[in-house]
Amino acid sequence: MKKILLSVAIFSVTSTALAENSFSVEAAVGKTEQKTLQEGYDVDFAIGDRRADSTSSSFKIGYEFTDSWWLEFGYDDYGKGTLKTYNDSYNSSSSLRNITETASTSATLITLKKEGAISDNLSAYARLGIARWELDLESTYPDSTLKRDFTWNESGIGAYFGIGVYYQLTSNLQLSANYSFTQIRPDLFVKLKANSSNSIYNLPANSSYDGDIKNYSIGVAYKF
Repeated sequence: MKKILLSVAIFSVTSTALAENSFSVEAAVGKTEQKTLQEGYDVDFAIGDRRADSTSSSFKIGYEFTDSWWLEFGYDDYGKGTLKTYNDSYNSSSSLRNITETASTSATLITLKKEGAISDNLSAYARLGIARWELDLESTYPDSTLKRDFTWNESGIGAYFGIGVYYQLTSNLQLSANYSFTQIRPDLFVKLKANSSNSIYNLPANSSYDGDIKNYSIGVAYKF
């Protein structure tokens, strides 16, 4: 009898605790700005600080483990960004002056989110967590006879940060406006420099890859 009463008590406490907390799902679409390829190159070799824009999508599920604090799991697809690069190491008649680069990137996320009310229908949040990213990179040269096309795939761990606002449409449904930053620092050039004899690039000692992503999105969230 005591065991039955204890079981009932534990079940009641657990049920009450879960009832006081919330679950959520959130989906969003937006625009990604991703840095691509070379940094640290001499001016005569290639331009730097380039950017590939693409369309993004994201999905997150969350659990409010205490008042206004959420544990979230998510997936961000940053799309496929494409741009034309201008390589100054070739003369004006060379077909290698214009090179097409594409970067396809995604990330699986674990984050903590803190929410705070601004007004009756408006609230703000901040997210901080880690991202396991995956990057597919491709460079295509106009003159295929020189066989300088290049592909690369890599994954890793980086920091993730996000801020945004929610607008309450109903007691359960919210609109969201979001900004996020995902740190993506592959070992691309480290590995290429280690095999410089086979590399298609003339890599300076300080060259590196910076594929950091800024993402702007709007979405909807539903709380249970």
